[in-house]
Amino acid sequence: MEPQFSFQILRYLLLRRSTQGFTLAELLVVVVIMTILASISIPALLGQAAKARESSGKMAIGLVNRAQARYRTENNRFADSFDALAIGAGLTGSTSSVSQAYAYQLASSNIVTETSIIASASNTADRSYTGGNLMYQNSASEIVIVPKMCESDEPDVGVPPSVVFTAVGIDCPSNYHEP
Repeated sequence: MEPQFSFQILRYLLLRRSTQGFTLAELLVVVVIMTILASISIPALLGQAAKARESSGKMAIGLVNRAQARYRTENNRFADSFDALAIGAGLTGSTSSVSQAYAYQLASSNIVTETSIIASASNTADRSYTGGNLMYQNSASEIVIVPKMCESDEPDVGVPPSVVFTAVGIDCPSNYHEP
């Protein structure tokens, strides 16, 4: 076969193939595979977004609990406002603060011995949180500050109850548990 002739055949085959495109069956196979991949990945991604929002609520409760313990050690009482705690992280104001995912509320019936923080979820897919600090003297007359964080058993949108203070500890309210 002459080189010129074989080159013309290859050129003809390449040009013919490049203008044909895909068959309907090939396109349907690609669409089915993409649908299967999307049905697997989308729920996983949505679940990660909820976990990220809930993580911000947990972080804020823990941050306030630590700041309250520090404030109590320095001032012989718990803080009665977010501004007094000076923790930043979007938690400012008197006794309430709102972020994109949660509404926070400081509460205390006795700022010398106890304080609580409530994080109400803004989204029905997210859990709410509640926490608090209790100060008491142990049998050796040492001051002990006990922190606690509780997570709702089910996602909800509502104001969570405050933690339950006892003589030497803090309990989670009903339908709440420690994360």
